[in-house]
Order: sequence, then C-alpha cells, then structure tokens
Amino acid sequence: MSNGDPRRAEPWRPELVLCNVAVAGVPFIEHVAAAQAAGFDAISLLGRAHRRATQRDGLSEHDMITILDDYGIVLTDVEAVGDWLGPAPADQPKFLDHVYPAKTYLDIAAALGARTVVAVHFGAPAPIDLAVTRFIDLCDAAAGCDLDVALEFPSFATISDVSAAWDIVRLADRPNGGLLIDTWHHRRSLVGDDALRAIDGTKVFSVQLSDGPSDPVGPALSDVTHRSMPGAGAFGVADLVRLLDGLGTRAPIGIEVFDQALLERSAQRAAQELGDALREVLSEALL
Repeated sequence: MSNGDPRRAEPWRPELVLCNVAVAGVPFIEHVAAAQAAGFDAISLLGRAHRRATQRDGLSEHDMITILDDYGIVLTDVEAVGDWLGPAPADQPKFLDHVYPAKTYLDIAAALGARTVVAVHFGAPAPIDLAVTRFIDLCDAAAGCDLDVALEFPSFATISDVSAAWDIVRLADRPNGGLLIDTWHHRRSLVGDDALRAIDGTKVFSVQLSDGPSDPVGPALSDVTHRSMPGAGAFGVADLVRLLDGLGTRAPIGIEVFDQALLERSAQRAAQELGDALREVLSEALL
C-alpha cells in the first residue's frame, strides 16, 4: 500500500484481543468466556495453551471452534513458531519453549480459523540473507494455509528490535509477511521511535500493549515479568499507538499483561480490568 493510499485516512477501530499470556494457565473455555464478558472481540492462543486444552482438558479442535463460535470470539494469533530460523537452545527457560514445530503451528492455526501465526526465535545469530530465506519459506508455507506471519522481536531474542525485524520482512517481500509490535519489547530494545517510523505501518499485523518503568528491573528475563497496565508506566503507550495509526497500521490490538494476584480473583475479573485499561489508552490515542 502506497503512502498516498486514501485508506490511511480511515479511522483505526481495532479489534480488542485478550492475549493468552494475560490469562496464562486459565482453561481455554474460561479464557474465551472471560474475553466475551469483558467486551473483547478476540483472543490469541499460545502453543502451551493448545496443548493443555487438547491433551489435559480433552478438547478437540472442533470443540475449541465451537466454544469460540458460541461466545462470538475470534482467534487472531497463534503463538509462536520458534524453529523457523534454527533450533532453539537446549538450556533456554521453560517459558520460552516453542512447544510445537512450525508445521504443527500452521496446522493448528488453520484448523482453528486463526488469521496469523507469530514467529520468534531464540538462539544463535544468523546472517540476514539466511533469515530472509527462512522467513520466505515460513511465509510461503503459511500462505498455503491462508495465514499471515507476524515476526515478533523480543528484546532478548535473536531478532531483538524493530529495525532488524523490518529488514527481514522488507527483504522477504511476501504479502503475508509482517510484524508484531509489542510495546514492551520495543521500549526495551536498543532502537527508538525513529526506527518504528521507518517501517510500513500497513505491514504491522498485530499489536500487543503493556507498560513498564523507564529503567529495566533486573535482567531481561526477569524484567519482562514486570509489565503494568498500558498507561500506568513510562512507555508512552498512547503515543506509540498514535504513531502506528499515523503509519497506517490497522491491526488488532491486544493487551499482554500478566497479573497473578488479579487472575487469582477470577479470569473474568482480570479480563474486565485488562479490557478497561486497554479501552482507556486507546480512547486517549485514537480519538
């Protein structure tokens, strides 16, 4: 889409996504029910949550589709393909385990009617030409399942900032290849908003919001657990959303804040507070 495309002037009224991370450990049906009760439009799904639903809770993928349909909730993203660029380190923390191989993620996403598979990688650095080739391979495989691929850049990952991720997406030049912008990872990366301004905002396929303090709280793998509600920290979340809006982004927006104390009160209570925070910051950013 060119910079002069009139669709850039259309208001951004994003679907609201209750990210799976925000309700980690909650059974699938409770995740979906809480999302619907709190006014969300959609959810994302982690590989480990799919494994729990199918292997522990006894749900088939047909059952999962029925639950989504019954509650009127859409599945946007399935997270996350982790072996597209190379094998993950054997000693990485358990929460970074990608659970399934890439083909299984594509099969799950297609079976459940998702739109996007998220790609990420933790491991040894790779030359840009290899990363581009492997991303092309993943995008082409996903296209065969009618899926988009959103490349995420955790600040402690192999591809750790928006500039590096955008180079891969831009050079791969696949219509179904784009970016996932996570405000926490962007703010904790070594590049600023000028790097974000350099991307094509129409190639942002998913946005995840959270907030945090201006300075990291310990090492990266510890710091990532200190996320706060969007608008409650120092990240300038509303400004980031406005920046993306100006770039032409029209992706769904999710909230990815895990609060154990809040979740222990109930998934529905957590979803309501998460939804209220998300709507408040989007109201500030997009009105």
